[in-house]
Amino acid sequence: MSQDRPGLLEALGELPPELSRQAYLEQVFGQRIDFTHRKTGFVYVSVGATPLEDGSIVVGRIGRSFVEIVNGPPEAGFQEAEINGWRASNILLDTRQHEDGQKIAMQDRGDVGSPLPVLQSLVAHINAMNPDSGWRIEISVVSNPADFWEAVRRHKNEITAAAFEFVTPNILRLRSSLNESLKGAREDNNAHRVDVVLRNENGLLKLEEPNIVDAIDYVSKGGGTAKLKKGKKIIYDSEQEVLAVDLDEDEVMSTDRPSLWAKFGAILFK
Repeated sequence: MSQDRPGLLEALGELPPELSRQAYLEQVFGQRIDFTHRKTGFVYVSVGATPLEDGSIVVGRIGRSFVEIVNGPPEAGFQEAEINGWRASNILLDTRQHEDGQKIAMQDRGDVGSPLPVLQSLVAHINAMNPDSGWRIEISVVSNPADFWEAVRRHKNEITAAAFEFVTPNILRLRSSLNESLKGAREDNNAHRVDVVLRNENGLLKLEEPNIVDAIDYVSKGGGTAKLKKGKKIIYDSEQEVLAVDLDEDEVMSTDRPSLWAKFGAILFK
């Protein structure tokens, strides 16, 4: 999302030229980024980009180092030795301006890390390193709204709380009173996110209403998060319902395989 740059520094000409959203994403994801996730060092590296008519798909990889214990040959009595190496996941970023914003996809590899937390740490680092860029990256999962409504039906008259966290919009163009309210929170109060919690300790929340339909439509497009609770138990969490796409091939995104970039991009970013 766009954010104000320091007026004095801008007036003095001490800030870099202000970039468009697309150009900013291409710039920051076009370079190496060393960051920390859960006290572990990670590295993002850019592999390249596929230019498209109205933007580009930026390709990169995120990796972490590891130490593996292996055994030597029989002649050495299978003596143990340490090997230092790296594990890495593919990253694809669609910089085009869709109705529901730009999209990023990360390969899910258990030996690298869960995609959402890793990407959240990456963008938190990018935001911290670029406070005067005029942009702040917010990341939320794309989910299937049907999963939310299935949880509502399955736990009818049991849901004691429904919690929503919305990213204040400057891309999403949903035609609803919710969108207008969030725009107001952003423009009037400079809020990045807005929390709304509905509670009924008797489990009699009315959720199948137009305002909740709008909220889940917004959240499912990457506009925030949603949780349902039964007492203290979380019975639905949109961040645990990440929309995943199975690819027939498990190829490494590398500079010598550019044909895969457009192929995977077409599958992931329909």
